[in-house]
Amino acid sequence: PSGPVLLGAGQFVGLAGHDGTGDAGIFQNPDGSLVLRFENFDIENGPDLRVYLVPGADQTSLPDGSIGLGDLEGNIGDQNYELPPGTELAPGAWTALVWCEAFSVEFVGATIVV
Repeated sequence: PSGPVLLGAGQFVGLAGHDGTGDAGIFQNPDGSLVLRFENFDIENGPDLRVYLVPGADQTSLPDGSIGLGDLEGNIGDQNYELPPGTELAPGAWTALVWCEAFSVEFVGATIVV
């Protein structure tokens, strides 16, 4: 394929009393690199929000194997998060999780099956 290929997608749900909506998808680029993409993303703002890709469905914590993708770019709008070079995702369910580092609490999550 000449462009990114969608490996799996899911919809965000609010967690721990926080509101949020949008879509999350994992894409593989032609060079083999992986990107987590948020579309139609809209969550309430919070302090020190970070993005993680967590093994398993409906995750609300950061177990071993979680992949940190950096600071949340914004609480509204489309955005991309590159996975570290060489990352290989095991087939199965993953959760795109927005996590508040300041209070160690989950904000929103989307289960994606690849």
